Amino acid sequence: MKQFNLTEAERLQLANQYAILEKLDQENAEDYSKLRKIVEEGYTILYGKVFHNLNEPVSMEESQYVFDVLHMYKALQQSYEALPDKSGIDSKDIRFRGFDGNNEPRQLSLAQYMQKEGHWQESLKGDLDSHSMTQDFYKKRLARWNAIKERHSGYWDGQLTRDEIKEIVS
Repeated sequence: MKQFNLTEAERLQLANQYAILEKLDQENAEDYSKLRKIVEEGYTILYGKVFHNLNEPVSMEESQYVFDVLHMYKALQQSYEALPDKSGIDSKDIRFRGFDGNNEPRQLSLAQYMQKEGHWQESLKGDLDSHSMTQDFYKKRLARWNAIKERHSGYWDGQLTRDEIKEIVS
């Protein structure tokens, strides 16, 4: 069980917020009253009820991983669309598959947030729950993507050739 520590000032602020919510949201006033009482009285063992909706934070490393995957898929899709000859490439192979809601919930949550905010619109379409683990799959593709970027050291517009796309998705 995760332990939460609140200063007296934080407890007072939360208790006041719950008191305000009690007045504003009559439908849920009883729930807010219970939460206010937990905070006011400092029942630390019950703080989990107060913070039950908080997700574990997404680390910088996890966030960077999600952004790297999304950048790669953006480049794959834009490059694919620009190709005059798409032979040998299945369009399904360049489509972002999402993250697994059961095993990769923080990555999925961040991707869903970015979708809602309108970022990576070419990649973040539809349901982003892959319903299967993706980490090994994406890490292999990212390794090939990074190797290609390394070969293009110096200025590179991010446009992939047909062979480079095939290399990444192989």
